[in-house]
This record gives sequence, C-alpha cells and structure tokens, in this order.
Amino acid sequence: MPATVTIMYAAGPSLNLDYYLTSHMPMVMAQWGSFGLKGYTVTKPADGPYQLICTLNFNTVEDFQKAGASPAAKTVMADVTNYTTAEVVMAAGEVVASG
Repeated sequence: MPATVTIMYAAGPSLNLDYYLTSHMPMVMAQWGSFGLKGYTVTKPADGPYQLICTLNFNTVEDFQKAGASPAAKTVMADVTNYTTAEVVMAAGEVVASG
C-alpha cells in the first residue's frame, strides 16, 4: 500500500521558502528517489500552528523506513538548518483511502 510522510514546520521561526523549494526538496528527491519516493506536495497554510506542510509520497511504509535508515537520511536531515530553525513534527503511515 502507498504511504505518506507528513512534515509540519511550526509557525514562528523564519523559514527560507525559496531555499526549501529550489534546493532542499530537489535534494530530497535525488537522495530518496531510489528508496521509493514518488513525489511530494508542499502546502503553505493560510493560518494555524504550522507555516509549511510537506507530504512525501512513498510506494510503501517499508520504503520510507529504508530511506529513513539510509546514509542518505543524514544528508537530508543535515540540510534542515540551512532553511529553518522551526520545530518539525512528522507523521508517517499507510494510505488507507484516497478520493
């Protein structure tokens, strides 16, 4: 079953959206594409506790777990400080319905 990983950046601290979109996310695709990352969406909420939400789409939960345990994950995570100091909340799971 497909899986999603939702990454939410807390409102408040600055976030360099240009860097995120032009450097970080292409790097994430390059690092994790071979682990089953199919694509992503980035949402900028109008209001609320989060300033940015990213949803990663993986083939399976197991693919995400492999990506997260890979050396590539260290590269992805080390890049976060290049665009924000915001608290990050992450949730991952299997897609059970879609419309």
